[in-house]
Amino acid sequence: MHPRSAAWDRFWESTKIGSMEWHEGIGYDLEALRAMTDAERAEVVLLLGARPQDWRAVEAYGVVNTTEARAALGEALRSGSAETRLHAANKLHDLGEPIALDEIGAKELSSVTLLDGMSVALRIAARVPTPAVRRALLDGARDRPEVAFHFAATLCSVAGLGRATFGSELRPFLLRLGPHSPRQERRAAFGELCRRLGMTAEEP
Repeated sequence: MHPRSAAWDRFWESTKIGSMEWHEGIGYDLEALRAMTDAERAEVVLLLGARPQDWRAVEAYGVVNTTEARAALGEALRSGSAETRLHAANKLHDLGEPIALDEIGAKELSSVTLLDGMSVALRIAARVPTPAVRRALLDGARDRPEVAFHFAATLCSVAGLGRATFGSELRPFLLRLGPHSPRQERRAAFGELCRRLGMTAEEP
């Protein structure tokens, strides 16, 4: 066996994710991965593929970008985590693979949560705001109070109505869609959202 490079050691050291790395969203050392030999990168793909998949592994596969790495991304599409599936779909799209990013995004929007996949799903929605994606966002704004603010904010953004950040003028209106509003108040806010967007509850 050939001796390992220093880059190999740095990369695997970076895969020891503690609470700080997890909370700060720190990924693996991709510069170390780029500095490895081709043989080392190929082994990285094999070893990461044997682990539970997450967005950090997805990033690594994208850097390696071999046939095997793209196959690993395809496997990540079938991960149990919505966040991992969405990151894998986004990466495959970036790499030019014929993948229906909008269809995957629309499907995942029906079940993503604040802790699993919502942020990346909304980034994909803003990137490919097709009718199916807008429909999924509108359905979520109506039916899922826990994510309604964020879904509606993304809809407003892609429609050119401004970004509904927590400091914007849209914030008070969109907060009426949330879980702390009575049902009737949410329904009224949803009707106003549809009017502002020029959409209906039935069609995007």
